[in-house]
Amino acid sequence: MMLFEVDHLTYRYEGVTAVDDLNLAIPEGSRVALLGANGSGKSTLLRLLDGLIFGQSGAILFRGDDVSEEHMLDDGFALPFRRTVGMVFQNPDVQLFNPTVFDEVAFGPLQLRWPKDQVRDRVSEILDRLRISHLKNRIPQRLSGGEKKRVALASVLVLDPAVLLLDEPTAALDPRSQSEVMRIEVRHHRYARSWRSGRYRRPVLHPRRRQTGRGGEPRGDPGEHRAAASNEFDSRASSQARPRGSLPPSRARWRAVRVRRLSPGLP
Repeated sequence: MMLFEVDHLTYRYEGVTAVDDLNLAIPEGSRVALLGANGSGKSTLLRLLDGLIFGQSGAILFRGDDVSEEHMLDDGFALPFRRTVGMVFQNPDVQLFNPTVFDEVAFGPLQLRWPKDQVRDRVSEILDRLRISHLKNRIPQRLSGGEKKRVALASVLVLDPAVLLLDEPTAALDPRSQSEVMRIEVRHHRYARSWRSGRYRRPVLHPRRRQTGRGGEPRGDPGEHRAAASNEFDSRASSQARPRGSLPPSRARWRAVRVRRLSPGLP
């Protein structure tokens, strides 16, 4: 069974095409890395899959159900979907808005109308798992970058989502914090069935076939506006040397979808 099916999806920002006639299928239980240059539409695609924005044409199906604006207004669909699919944004500052870390992590379960006793127990459990219990009374905006990332992850993992959409989860972090975040994600995969990460370069991901020009940038016309989520290829985690303290390469195979540049300067 397919987890997500994207059928001829198009999305535009004020007339500028971000996703153009995209077709994509993601099976249950898979781990997928979405690769592409800055402005190629990776973050836009993740938001579309999460039902935060909606395309002007085409459709997204989640386990056979249409992820549409109309369906997201229906609690019968929206509440189970939000419980099943979680997303962590690239910048945690746009995701953290509560007065304390505890309130931040408890926000999602309360919105899904969990009993308060269950919320307290679950929040304490996830804070312990991510080793941030000592931060529970801190103001999220005053934490370090790595701590904010952990809190943002905790605010999503507290719902125990089966699907995790991660938008550059290690961006702007030092090597040690990157390793810590990656370990959290790998540990969570033992409990969740699938998760998805969108980023341009990943330290532990080295595709078998990757055409690049000088300086390591993707080869091709930088002004190219046509896009396709095609040219699929398999990749394995590399065993190359890495900085001390970084995450060891995973043995799991990754199915990577290389996305060509769509339009410059898009989010």
